[in-house]
Amino acid sequence: LPSFPLVSDTTLITMGASTRLEDVTLKLTSASDINLTAVYFPGDTPTTAKVRVCLINVTSTVGTLTKTICGMFGDGSTTNPNVALSTNAVQRTTTNVIGNATSGSGKIRGWYFTGPLQFSVRDTVIFANGSGGSDTIGVETTNTSSFIIIKTSTVSGSTYDIKQPSGLSVDNSGI
Repeated sequence: LPSFPLVSDTTLITMGASTRLEDVTLKLTSASDINLTAVYFPGDTPTTAKVRVCLINVTSTVGTLTKTICGMFGDGSTTNPNVALSTNAVQRTTTNVIGNATSGSGKIRGWYFTGPLQFSVRDTVIFANGSGGSDTIGVETTNTSSFIIIKTSTVSGSTYDIKQPSGLSVDNSGI
């Protein structure tokens, strides 16, 4: 496949309602200080869209990183996100996010969630590795109304494996 230098914010795949991405390898690499996202789950797609048996590699080689690079990103919302559903947005998928910056305050995230959503996964590997002062987290949610469910999976981040705000509450009565 041909390659070209990425010089502006890039999202490789945007999931739609009831879509499925399966048996592919995604590679997203840049030497520019830009936001990189391999797979984006907007709106309520985390409860209907599926990613299965994929390999996702995101790499930033910029010297000073001030932006965010991530394997999966979700900023949408789910009706009643704290009521557990039986669906899994991602299964049997490996995500590697690498930042090789020598300085900067950028974010390196395996998976990153900012909306009040539910995101359920199983049988996954999420790996985030960074250098140069970058904040590197395997899975992070910044929203106190989000509900991230990680089942039989491995999560690794150089700064934190998993980071979430305090005060999250969960309704397990439906499980």
